[in-house]
Amino acid sequence: MKSLFTMEQETWDYKECLKRSKRIAKDGMGTPYPYRGLISPIGVMYPCYGGTIDYNGGTFRNGEHYRSVRCPLPEIHEDFDFVHSPSWGTFLVVKAKGLQKV
Repeated sequence: MKSLFTMEQETWDYKECLKRSKRIAKDGMGTPYPYRGLISPIGVMYPCYGGTIDYNGGTFRNGEHYRSVRCPLPEIHEDFDFVHSPSWGTFLVVKAKGLQKV
């Protein structure tokens, strides 16, 4: 059994980032979350962007047996950024104009 399967990193252009940052995710019962732009919720049973899932008995990907699956965060347009909330997960947000990172 191999240890880690890494999914291919996606690249999102401005249009895709804008669409994903405005999207309102829903839970398993269809109830919408109160915040926009959630791309990787905490506590899910499948690999989300920026996360790694370890499987007790492993999993098969492309005919190979792996212990874990990792899904890297996508490469995004420069006008967007990731924000991580410990209680919700990772959000995609539009960067504020005129602010400088220190």
